[in-house]
Amino acid sequence: MTSFTRFAILPSVVAFTMVIATLPSLVHAQKPATEPSKAGPANAAPSNAGPANAAPANAGPANAAPANATPPAQQNPDNDQYDKLVEAEQRYRGIAGSGGWPVIPDGDPMKPAQRYECTRLEALEKRLSAEGYRGTNDAAQQAPTPPSPSAPNAAAKADCEYGPMLVSAVKDFQHDRYLVSDGIVGGQTLKQLIKPVEDVLAKIDYSLQRWRANAANMSGSYILVSIPSFELAVYEGRSAVLRMPVIVGLPDWQTPELSDKIEYIVINPSWNIPKSIADSEVLPKSKKDGGYFKREGIVADGDGTLSQKPGPRNPLGRLKFMLPNREDIYLHDTPGKQRFASPARAFSHGCVRVEKPVDLAAYLLKGDPQWSKERIQSAIDSGDSKDVKLPQPMSVHLLYMPAQQGEDGRLRVAPDIYDKVGNAGDESASEPAPTEEDEFLPTWP
Repeated sequence: MTSFTRFAILPSVVAFTMVIATLPSLVHAQKPATEPSKAGPANAAPSNAGPANAAPANAGPANAAPANATPPAQQNPDNDQYDKLVEAEQRYRGIAGSGGWPVIPDGDPMKPAQRYECTRLEALEKRLSAEGYRGTNDAAQQAPTPPSPSAPNAAAKADCEYGPMLVSAVKDFQHDRYLVSDGIVGGQTLKQLIKPVEDVLAKIDYSLQRWRANAANMSGSYILVSIPSFELAVYEGRSAVLRMPVIVGLPDWQTPELSDKIEYIVINPSWNIPKSIADSEVLPKSKKDGGYFKREGIVADGDGTLSQKPGPRNPLGRLKFMLPNREDIYLHDTPGKQRFASPARAFSHGCVRVEKPVDLAAYLLKGDPQWSKERIQSAIDSGDSKDVKLPQPMSVHLLYMPAQQGEDGRLRVAPDIYDKVGNAGDESASEPAPTEEDEFLPTWP
């Protein structure tokens, strides 16, 4: 008998129940390993052995040389995140070598505190335990409802409560798969639960390849934006010293992989609206609404181009981090803060929106005593536009890494939003419900 589910059993099978009760509870099994000595079975495959559906061979470094050029020898990065991914690869190879994880029987979506067939809940528990999800709530379960003696196969159909500990484990799983953490097992959550372990291995392997391909450029201090993981991390040597959520490009407006340097910050930036966005979105809005340009602070320049003045309605927000590149991609603030509440955040036209721009600016300017965090905020509040050169340009890498270790030490497996790993149909979480702010916040820029 497990701690997540309790079965209502007919008197004729009491003896069988006593045997089952002697099995160790999955709830008290040890947490997933995070050190090499605990990273799965002893017969786990070596970390350099790629899965059958590994990332494509052309997944080279950002700004890579042409395909016919002789590739440079790759090196292993000196980075904590990379080492943890190697351990995760070994652990999941052990799961694959043991036959994968249990299958959850079909049925209606399972909602917290409701009652379902015990066999489904037991299968859900075993599936989650295969990855180390065991819940954190010790609240007692309610007793199962006794089956009717006249019901066929009453013991197998006995209903059990989908209780707090199992709900907690499901929410942890949903968080680590970039899904809404509501504890409901259905829709995208069920799709992710029934995906084979090889799907996770493919994403781990793809991420490891991106680390190795770019290792030569990732040393000292640098910024890493993991595109499908929707996260920015500032590294100093092996470890991240600052992390924050980001918003990246929609599948039709993909954020490209690139490596460059942030050279300066623009405080209270204006926005030169790209012609493609002006023609497809801005101009049609102005034709329907004669006051649109005035309300949004949009002006038509002499050459016919459009720009938007600095201010609270400017999609760039109050700070813009410039890394000159031919893709015209940069990092910036956003007035659409509600978008960060979504676990999967592919909403932009390709640029990267950062949740904590003032924190990032303070870090980048920490070598200049004139620019404290308070001084940055004061300059923002003034409303004046100003370019501030960094004391030292900061390397930034935008890379497609669909697997990484979270701050809580658990492996996070992101949706393959651009279908680069080969997981077609690997959908992300639903977009949050629109708000009044969304009326003037399209997916720019």
